[in-house]
Amino acid sequence: MKLFLDTSSLLKLYHTEEGSDQLLGKVFEADVIYLLTLAQLGFRSALWKKVRTQEVTKEQCLAVIGLFEKGLQSVCLDCA
Repeated sequence: MKLFLDTSSLLKLYHTEEGSDQLLGKVFEADVIYLLTLAQLGFRSALWKKVRTQEVTKEQCLAVIGLFEKGLQSVCLDCA
């Protein structure tokens, strides 16, 4: 199965919210996962919004972004 992740999907993987469990199941079933560069930017922007609305701390935000970038580096086949 091919899976395309948008910004809101990425957030569900890194910040538990409604639908996170179902999405995680789909991720494990996927053969290929597609992610646009724009979604990566939107993901970071959405996390910083969570800092501004005090849903997460700045430290948590930076930690999640670090994990996200590390994950991209380990699996991305066509990244510049």
